[in-house]
Amino acid sequence: MAAVGRGIHFAVVTGRRAHSALKYVRQLPCPVTLISSNGALITSEGGKVIYRDFLPRLAALQVLAATREFRAYAAAIFDVPGRGQILMQDSAVPDGPLDWYLKQSADCLELVSDLEAALTTDPSPSPVRGAARDR
Repeated sequence: MAAVGRGIHFAVVTGRRAHSALKYVRQLPCPVTLISSNGALITSEGGKVIYRDFLPRLAALQVLAATREFRAYAAAIFDVPGRGQILMQDSAVPDGPLDWYLKQSADCLELVSDLEAALTTDPSPSPVRGAARDR
């Protein structure tokens, strides 16, 4: 690309999970910095983490405890490859995010019996997604 030859550096900025965005970023013909997870993760073209600001596990647990009545619509999102990127309680209802994740990211979705117990590390921002969808 002529722009790269002139020293222009490209960045892709998305609210998507990094692993979700990578399949598109890898198709680009030049090095790209990826800003993902609503700005909480910045990686270099080689995959090196430049910046990471995920929700602390304890804060996520507090959010889940305070929103227990919406548990059927809650999802915890993590920066891991494959299954387990998205955790939802096995009592999640199909008319919420569960249906969308089953259609769009089934290979990343893991259903767990206790969402709070499954939070063993810091999730990506916005661990409780409610009716919002990963854009």
